[in-house]
Amino acid sequence: VCSKTTTLFITRYEYVNLFHTMTDWWNIFDSAPSGFWEGGGKADIVWLDGHASGNLDSVWNNAFGSHRHVKHLEEGECFDRAVLVSAGYSSPLWFNNRSWRPGPCHETADAFADHVVKTHGLEGTTRIKKRVVIIDRKPYIAHPRSKKGMPRVIKNLHELEEGLRQAGGDVRVVDFAKLTFSEQLREVREADLLVGIHGAGLSHVMFMSDGATLVELATNSLGMFNGFANWRQRVNYKEIGIGGGDGDFWVSTDKIQTVATLLR
Repeated sequence: VCSKTTTLFITRYEYVNLFHTMTDWWNIFDSAPSGFWEGGGKADIVWLDGHASGNLDSVWNNAFGSHRHVKHLEEGECFDRAVLVSAGYSSPLWFNNRSWRPGPCHETADAFADHVVKTHGLEGTTRIKKRVVIIDRKPYIAHPRSKKGMPRVIKNLHELEEGLRQAGGDVRVVDFAKLTFSEQLREVREADLLVGIHGAGLSHVMFMSDGATLVELATNSLGMFNGFANWRQRVNYKEIGIGGGDGDFWVSTDKIQTVATLLR
């Protein structure tokens, strides 16, 4: 007997990186039948890869449905409602991530964001005026099988923190690597300003409350987080270039003042 449950098949690649996993989630969300998620639907998900457990696995369960690896399917198992989902590299979020134009469907982006927030019980959590959340990005290994660390840190983080506090900000410095996804989501939802150096954690702009602002301390010309903000449109984006190199970057006094002017 074939399964009658909607079953989504997808291959993940950079599965512990929030930016790349966001593109997977988007494709999963967009591939289900119309009205499926709004009606409280949960799918069965089959991963066509052999990756080990990762830090974002819980989000798949909470937001989209139970999952298992293809190698765990029973011999002869079949599915009446199988959907082959494109990999994240083919996601509209990926194609548009260097575009300065708004994405083609803000309603879908808002529905996607609302769905993830709601399935983590945070639909009533909104931004707090002058709450500043600074992402304390640390060197990390992006993939369990990777030997190369990912530097890119703010060396004068304390100066940035104190400068924004003196400007009237209710400042919180958080290391997302030490928080669960739900805890990260709460910090992001309450942020009036989310401030961080270029990195996957800035993908949380997709889930920020209406009227909030992402401040990207930019170290390159990649525009994916501005692209995410354009898809949402109800959140704001500000890019501020900072100096440094070889993984270590500094936020100058004038740049700190620029961030401070964004406090309402």
